[in-house]
Amino acid sequence: MSITLRQMFRKSRALFGPPRPLILYHQPTARCDCRCHFCDLWTRQPPEEEMLSTPRVYKLLDQAYTAGMVEYVVFGGEPLLVQDLPAWFQYASKLGWNTTICTSGYRLQERAKEIGPNTSTLLLSLEALGEKQDRIRGTPGLFRRLVEGLHDFKKYSHSTIYLWSNISSENRDQIASLAQFAKSENVGVFFFPTARLENYNEKLLLTPQELAEAFQEVKDLKRRGFPVKNSSHALKLMATGQRFQCNLPRLSIHVSAQGQVSACDPRIALPSIEYGSMEEVDLKQLHRSNTYRHNWETLRSCNNCLFPCVTATCDNLWIQAMYRLPFVP
Repeated sequence: MSITLRQMFRKSRALFGPPRPLILYHQPTARCDCRCHFCDLWTRQPPEEEMLSTPRVYKLLDQAYTAGMVEYVVFGGEPLLVQDLPAWFQYASKLGWNTTICTSGYRLQERAKEIGPNTSTLLLSLEALGEKQDRIRGTPGLFRRLVEGLHDFKKYSHSTIYLWSNISSENRDQIASLAQFAKSENVGVFFFPTARLENYNEKLLLTPQELAEAFQEVKDLKRRGFPVKNSSHALKLMATGQRFQCNLPRLSIHVSAQGQVSACDPRIALPSIEYGSMEEVDLKQLHRSNTYRHNWETLRSCNNCLFPCVTATCDNLWIQAMYRLPFVP
């Protein structure tokens, strides 16, 4: 979907002006229908659903958009478990938001027709091909359903589609196959190392030597023309483990299924101070608050993950903007 002048202005102001949030990350549910080896969220699912009502989501979208944000990203859990999600995306699109959904793809086929028309970007989590994907995510039939859902989604949407592939010891051998799959489906692919979750997935993390080899392979695939969308700077960080400045807490806020507003995912980020409930936080004034400044200045040194959204905005924002140009690798 094309970017509007208003969206361009807001993005430029957030990237190059005084610090202020640009992206609204919303975890609409903590429920998930996968049982992934690398992610522990499913082990801590609430006994009862905790989720914002649709009127509260509309209010959140109104306030955040008025405050200058332009990117609405839903993740999980599994957002396709939320019945009213199509209505949220339709409402957001009419306001002027870019909408992004990150999903395992298990329910994509059954919801493609209702979610596709108002989706700007689809992030489809994929770690391996065939039954290996099913084993890694503890979900029989997942890969087949993902592929069928991807094909149906394309019928109903003109959105940008990316594979979202985190790399661990379980799928280190799948990198080339995933790049080839992305090419055959005419979609992009982002690779990134699995983030450490204490007392859960440490045995899956790659050693520094393995990371260097894995992301050298990704760099080679990118050089050979496969649709790898990580920038060369991002791949260097992943291969070398060198320190970087995280700008995502400066550019975004996270809203939980219960409506709590924070600077980042509390499972992964260094300790930060929550902003409060969405009823308590004045989003228009948030960027002027001492708490906002404290959080993004504290979390600049957090190097606990290398998610594509982190590496796409890390270090110097002017230089990162150059990587968006078509002739920059």
